[in-house]
Amino acid sequence: MLRSLTLVAAVVAVAPASASDFEIKILSGGLDTLNVSPGQQVSFDLVGELCDANNLGLAAFRIDLTFDGGDLAPLGDPGGQPLANFASPLGLSNPAGYGGTPIGGDLIQIGGAQNTINQFFAPKPAGTVMTSVAHPGSALVLGSGTLTAPAVPGTYTVSVVEAGANVIAQTTSGVPFWEVEAAGVMVHDLTLTVDPALTVDTASISLSAGGSAGFALDAGAANAGRVYLMLGSVTGSSPATTVGGLDIPLVIDAYTLFTLANPTAPPLIGALGFLDGQGAGTAGFSLPAGSDPALAGIDLHHAYLLPLPVLDFASNAVSFSLVP
Repeated sequence: MLRSLTLVAAVVAVAPASASDFEIKILSGGLDTLNVSPGQQVSFDLVGELCDANNLGLAAFRIDLTFDGGDLAPLGDPGGQPLANFASPLGLSNPAGYGGTPIGGDLIQIGGAQNTINQFFAPKPAGTVMTSVAHPGSALVLGSGTLTAPAVPGTYTVSVVEAGANVIAQTTSGVPFWEVEAAGVMVHDLTLTVDPALTVDTASISLSAGGSAGFALDAGAANAGRVYLMLGSVTGSSPATTVGGLDIPLVIDAYTLFTLANPTAPPLIGALGFLDGQGAGTAGFSLPAGSDPALAGIDLHHAYLLPLPVLDFASNAVSFSLVP
């Protein structure tokens, strides 16, 4: 999603504001929207580019990031030029580092400024200003990071909550310093859709005709090879049952205890097994024709756990109905 932000960057010397805009995109694999598995590690980049060349290039920028699905860790170091010119000791940056300071799960003050004051008395900033940085056609990866997708299915956003940028004025000579101008800021958020860890391929099974349901398990690649155990409930999925701090979205009843004690017995099929190399698996449920008609109207709820080496993952619950 494209948004405009109000300038919040500090400057050393400010000329009248220009019409230049600095566009910031949060991308993962070049995309600003993507579907991920629960718990998946997602790499992302902050990409910046000026929208015009009515200036001598980027002088400074500051970005505050938030993720409504969890905490963010500091981004990596800027690496080589030109971004090294925006980080200490060549430039001015956050004392905690160019990659930002974690505060309350957010990342504050990512970025920095070039030595536009031509400071040379102190050890830092000590860089020589570079021009044409981030001009149109020269987009820069301002920083890269990794986050963990939430375990709960839904839509989440990595967004810029505050940002600012300055550009070097087109008319400045750099003597005795480089004049800078405030730039407008436009941002594109990164939207992540966490797909359900469990889906089922039917809404109902006929007791008279019989039938089956297929479950698709996807716990994410981080859980590849782990043991899974499918459990059920005829009572419902709420309120969840908490075990060792983990919320399992099933109300414990006789069916739950049966599936726990008999994971290889009908009506479940493949309720106990190993996830594959991508953290995925399959299971099923089957009823023969002529099943007890008194069961009509019952909703069956299922979810799976990853119990080993520790119980730390529970899928969402899915349900289907038993009909005449």
